[in-house]
Parts: sequence; structure tokens; C-alpha cells
Amino acid sequence: MPYKLPILTPARRKIKREPDPTRAEEIAKERNLAVSTIYEHMHHLVVNGYLSSKEFISEDKLNQILEAQKKFPNAAKLKELKQALPESVSYNEIKCVLADKTLEAKNT
Repeated sequence: MPYKLPILTPARRKIKREPDPTRAEEIAKERNLAVSTIYEHMHHLVVNGYLSSKEFISEDKLNQILEAQKKFPNAAKLKELKQALPESVSYNEIKCVLADKTLEAKNT
């Protein structure tokens, strides 16, 4: 089955052009979407190799997520990782970082 490229909607194009964690809320407001929807677009771009979580998640949060994942390598659910992280780290950020890590592992 041939690889299918994700559809780059206007919101996804904007995220790709302007990767910035503070922009997610602005983009959501501009497009009358939930912030979680914007993160879903980001996640889709990460999963398909168009964007790295490093481009829109702060280095501090990125390191916190990766450290938690090392401490709980067998965590079956995001909830287990989320509970080990500060309140400021969102489920969406965890999903994006883990997707990026999975993609990096596949490519090595």
C-alpha cells in the first residue's frame, strides 16, 4: 500500500510555517477551533515527519516528558506519564513528544 501524505489544511500549513507553542492558542482563536484541535494537527504533522515536537514545545517541557518516559518506560497509558509531570505539561504535548520519539526510533 503506498504511503499516503497527510492533507495540509490551512491550519496545518500555518503551524508548519510558524511553529511556536504560543501560537496554538492564537491559531485556535483565529480559526474558531479548540486548542486541542490545533495540537491534533501538530501531532499529525509530527507522526508523518513534517514537524518535530522540538519546534513547538519548550526544551524544558520536552526534557521533562522524556525523563518521565525513561522513569516509566512501560507506561501503558498517557495518564501514568501525565501524573509524573508538572501540571503545566499537557496531554497534547506528551503525545507529540512521544510521537516524535517513536518516529526517531523508526528512522534509526
